[in-house]
Amino acid sequence: MRLVARFVAVAGLVVAGGLALPGGAAQAAACSGSTGVTVVVDYGSSSSTLCAADDTSAMRVLTKVASVVSPAQYPGTVVCKINSVPADQSCQRMPPANAYWAFFHATRGGSWTYSSSGVADYNPAPGTVIGFAFGSGGAPSSPPPAAVAPKPSPKPSPSSSSSRPPAPTPKPKPAATTPARPGSPGSSTGSTPAAGTGVGTGSAPTPGTKPSPPRSTTTTASGATTTGATAPTDPTGDGASAAGARADSTDSGSPTTLLAGLGLVGLVGAGAAYLAIRRRATG
Repeated sequence: MRLVARFVAVAGLVVAGGLALPGGAAQAAACSGSTGVTVVVDYGSSSSTLCAADDTSAMRVLTKVASVVSPAQYPGTVVCKINSVPADQSCQRMPPANAYWAFFHATRGGSWTYSSSGVADYNPAPGTVIGFAFGSGGAPSSPPPAAVAPKPSPKPSPSSSSSRPPAPTPKPKPAATTPARPGSPGSSTGSTPAAGTGVGTGSAPTPGTKPSPPRSTTTTASGATTTGATAPTDPTGDGASAAGARADSTDSGSPTTLLAGLGLVGLVGAGAAYLAIRRRATG
């Protein structure tokens, strides 16, 4: 009997240290992921934090990481001893109010909440925490473990990325233009007609200068040459050019100028004849 008692005591210390027991896997630390349930057991003078596989009730989760004894009146529904603590209770009836295992639950990084449900009725969610503290109903001295940081997304390896350079952006093609026809509206190649000429290829007069009228020469009967300005043509027919021609007294192309030339020739001839008669008379 003494050997059996020593074996039970050693087994209880081993489980409290976080090693696995038959019937379920455990690790002596909080769960590193969100698939297990973290179990905190506070014995009063020491505590342990373990990770157990998820199950349908807190009692079944606790039995995966510790040895549990229930009262004879409530088998499997009430916790009387965890890993043989307390050793002085026979567990024939319910534990006293000042020496029992209080049951709590919490979220990772949260705070302890006294459970209003029994360990056989409460179903802990994966990633949460359940706690047991021996005494008069106080919460475990160890706070719930911190929340699990989300795992960063794996970066794509260089081999998975495409090694091809990005395709060049096509340059926009210039818009097609239709050359304007010569002389058409908007064409820049048409000739600007000169003022007063009516011809597209004529030269425009220089601003500020008056065009010189073309001059004509007339040879008289006596051999004298008379030079005069030719009257400009009046394209509008309003008589302005004719008036300018009449104003030019040296214009040899008019009838008046011609008669004056003939008269002058006659006078010159008469004078020459008169001089010839006088020379003969005196000689």
